[in-house]
Amino acid sequence: MKRIFIFLLITMCIGTAFAQSYSDAFDEAFSRDDITAQREALKLWQREAPEDVNLFIARYNFFANQAMGQNSNQVSASLADSALMAIEDGIAHFPDRLDLRFGKIYFLGELRKWDAFVDEIGRAMDHSVQIGHHWLYPNVPDDLIEDLLTESMNDYLVTMWQSIADTARLSAADTLVVRQIQGLAKRVVQLFPGDFPNTYMLALSHLILNENDKAYRYLVRAEKLSSTSKPLLWSLVKVCRKLGKAAQAEEYQRRLNSLQQQD
Repeated sequence: MKRIFIFLLITMCIGTAFAQSYSDAFDEAFSRDDITAQREALKLWQREAPEDVNLFIARYNFFANQAMGQNSNQVSASLADSALMAIEDGIAHFPDRLDLRFGKIYFLGELRKWDAFVDEIGRAMDHSVQIGHHWLYPNVPDDLIEDLLTESMNDYLVTMWQSIADTARLSAADTLVVRQIQGLAKRVVQLFPGDFPNTYMLALSHLILNENDKAYRYLVRAEKLSSTSKPLLWSLVKVCRKLGKAAQAEEYQRRLNSLQQQD
């Protein structure tokens, strides 16, 4: 079986020797795609350490890997549902573990379940507000959590953006995806107003929908956060031309040309 990349890694310290041995047994069986041995390790692990966070992660990995199988276009719906149930069970037990949230969001993206993907991102942001953005994440110190959160949210929005086949000719379904990107990006920007990538993403979502006044407003805000971004400057040239702001378009073009000459 071709093993897919599983977002969550079984690397945290285990609370008991029993759990450690079953974790090792599962990892070893997982590495050689021995489903029978994985199932047996999970069974014994459940008996000895049912509240171990890594057990929930292992169970998720077990089902997610089988669900994707050899071909990501032929996903087992029942196994995918089992993987999602396993990771949701982990979230219920450990709501402040950001890696569990990311694991579920990642897998929903793999399944291209965009409505659930969007809902889960929103749910994560809601919980982030509740806990003051003080997430737990293996081997990541608290002062780096905010950067990890905003960067990951932007990655998810990019994943959604890439699902659109042709941004020049938006279908009704594609337009809905852009609206979903827009809503999520706006929430991130409201929570983290100093975040450039998501501010720029929000501007682009307005630009692609020809909402040029709003696009211009967010592009200007993004430019204050990163004044040397060439894609941003090109977007400003584009929107200023659309809005008839010829002098500003010319100035942004001059700055863009200067940056390109430095390459």
